[in-house]
Amino acid sequence: FWLHIVENLGSGVDQYIFHGRNIASNDALKILFANGKLEIEIVSTSGLSNKYVWAIPSFAILKWYHCIISWSGRFTEDPKLYINAAEVTINSATRNETTDRNRRTIKELMLFDAFAASADYELVGGLAEFAIFNSNFSSVDAEEIYNNGEDFNALKHTRAVNLVDYWRLG
Repeated sequence: FWLHIVENLGSGVDQYIFHGRNIASNDALKILFANGKLEIEIVSTSGLSNKYVWAIPSFAILKWYHCIISWSGRFTEDPKLYINAAEVTINSATRNETTDRNRRTIKELMLFDAFAASADYELVGGLAEFAIFNSNFSSVDAEEIYNNGEDFNALKHTRAVNLVDYWRLG
């Protein structure tokens, strides 16, 4: 996905990019931007979650960045983050789920916001080209979809057969 942050709302304010829930009160997957950090939290069928944080000090406000979060689907393996096709090192990880359980199924999905009925947690910025693949991406895959910062239709990616959902968003 392409991410454009208009305003860093400071410490303690989460700006949701993606929020998937199993049912109304059960989180399944969260991707958010908070205080210069990109965070992902993945919840297993047991209810235990793993949270990964990447500090992005070079994230400039009002600039577009291409972000890929690639994960094998195994709780015993950490996800990877690529920004503009370059892999970024995880700064911190909280691993509560250490066995190979399945991830909770997402039945309710929200982009830009965590709770549709509330103005809290909204992303102050923009998203474009939000794609979900059921495939782990390599650096070569990241380079292909980043396409040197030029427009690229995910339906034409080498791994398009693994494309689960795709929203162009503008």
